[in-house]
Amino acid sequence: MLFVELGGDRIATAGHGNRFEYRDDLAFLAQSDRQGAMRRAARRPIRLGEDGAVLLLDGALYNIPELAERFALRPGLPASAVAAVAFDRDGEDAPAALIGDFALARWQADRRRLTLAVDQSGGRGLFYCQDGASLIAASTIAMLLAHPRVPQTLDQEMLGLVLVARGHERPHRTVYRSIHMLPPGHCLSWQDGAVRVWRYWRPDPTRRIRFKRDEEYVEAARELLDRAVACRLPADGTVLSHLSGGLDSSGVTVTAARLRIPAIVHSVTSRPDASSPLPPDSDRNFHDEWARARQVAAGYANITPHAVHNQPPSDADEDVGGRFCGRERPMPWIFPNPGESSIAELAKQLQADVVLTGDGGNVSLSWDGHFSLPDRLRRGDLWGWSREWRALARRQRKSLWEMRGVAWAPLVPSWLHRGWRGLKGMPEFWRERSAIHPALGKRLALPELPGSIPAQSAGIDMNRRLYFLEKGSHNRAAWSHRSSYAAWEIRSPLTDVRLIDFCLAIPEDQYFRDGMRRRFARHVLADRLPPLIVNEAALGFANPEWFTWMSQRRSWMMAELERCEASSLAREVLDLAEIRRVLENWPRDLAEASKLEVMLPLMHKLGKGLRMGQFIRRVEGSNA
Repeated sequence: MLFVELGGDRIATAGHGNRFEYRDDLAFLAQSDRQGAMRRAARRPIRLGEDGAVLLLDGALYNIPELAERFALRPGLPASAVAAVAFDRDGEDAPAALIGDFALARWQADRRRLTLAVDQSGGRGLFYCQDGASLIAASTIAMLLAHPRVPQTLDQEMLGLVLVARGHERPHRTVYRSIHMLPPGHCLSWQDGAVRVWRYWRPDPTRRIRFKRDEEYVEAARELLDRAVACRLPADGTVLSHLSGGLDSSGVTVTAARLRIPAIVHSVTSRPDASSPLPPDSDRNFHDEWARARQVAAGYANITPHAVHNQPPSDADEDVGGRFCGRERPMPWIFPNPGESSIAELAKQLQADVVLTGDGGNVSLSWDGHFSLPDRLRRGDLWGWSREWRALARRQRKSLWEMRGVAWAPLVPSWLHRGWRGLKGMPEFWRERSAIHPALGKRLALPELPGSIPAQSAGIDMNRRLYFLEKGSHNRAAWSHRSSYAAWEIRSPLTDVRLIDFCLAIPEDQYFRDGMRRRFARHVLADRLPPLIVNEAALGFANPEWFTWMSQRRSWMMAELERCEASSLAREVLDLAEIRRVLENWPRDLAEASKLEVMLPLMHKLGKGLRMGQFIRRVEGSNA
């Protein structure tokens, strides 16, 4: 992790593991390596450039061979040395040439100039606070909050935006007024007290790749996938890979196994809490992915599968420092990532060096593409639009009317949507599906539709894809602190910018054709996954025991609500009366709770709202 302070008292915050420092009359830079990192390769992360500049890099670069060839470097140089050379040769353009999960700091003492940069996909976070002419930056918000000159005042507007899952739309801000985030794909420079932030990478929706045959797109994607996984695998050591019953994590896991033969790849699958009743599976959802995961693993002798069970919450989880409580940002739901602690324990037992995930696949390789339907209609392709609409309805076993939300509804102007909802007496979406206080929601001028996607291209499908791409990378960076203290590296091959650039550039009908969603990923992964996984239309339902756990914690939730009602800030941010209404009108059973109109308020109004209130109280210093 990185810590930088310019001016002021240059106070060293607490670090862990092996720590390296640089000081002069103006600057203090420090890096703490992850626990266990030094057992693999002892090295000093501080590098000097040709002009004497000091560079620290936290993370990994995945295109070192290409950079070494370009800059005529000797083999075997660490990432920090390669990055230092890139800055020597390319200056401010250097980060655009780096592919990896990284945050870096470069200090030029002779020019009194600091440069900060983070990777394009949110693999590492970097946060900063400007205090007059001085600057304090760190890998986590917690490190900044430990500094006596960093104010801890919460930003009410950002709390509201986080509550409605739109915090990424103000990507430079955090829930603390004085603390800013350097968004993915951005650089920051400081010189003479002036700060400049710029974007060095953004996806290009205008780029086009055209081949003659579908098979050529598939082969090109397979090569990029192999490359994205290979560069994230350690030369030796232990690899643990998330493995669900879906395409993304399964594709990553088996690709890693193919590349590491005969070395073992461990896989881990989260299973529901064994003591909780589950809803019945359907043709649309399944709730335990273990059977599918074992079938994936059975195809490769070097995959060792492991299963862990979601851990039900306890009183200790709610205490300061517990698994549901932190000071970085509010938890996104009442029971976030229920299998996370069990997976972390397994990684620790295995002494994993790298943990692979399938994160990011839904906007790259496995984009489902069904919002290309309204694009067809807007282009006047009535026959193609009608054919695909009918085919999608058949595959989804729904009526054409039920599929209107993807077939033509996105073309309806928002004012008409608002009028229609008003005639039916329905509230705005942000009031219907969140616990935000109405006065705060109106002050933020929240769009009435949750799918109000800003136009970045000429197509609805591409606009949505770019929106979710930015949202995903922002959220990964914002939550990167969750793995900051682990002894292993978490790596997500499907966020590789080379793969993303390719997937954005190929024709949209590769992703959706003949009513088949995620068509491209199914074809790409057909050479390495069993047909059951490739052809699966149902989706895995994460945390299916949610209602059982909420019912068990109902008395705690009522007490937590009463504590939130004592906080003036919580009363301004949250509609506490609405949260109480949801909590008091408890569903009779799991069947009733599983109805969408009941489930959404329970999850979003009650669950997410209480976590927001709890976060506010903790920051305010109330632990009662």
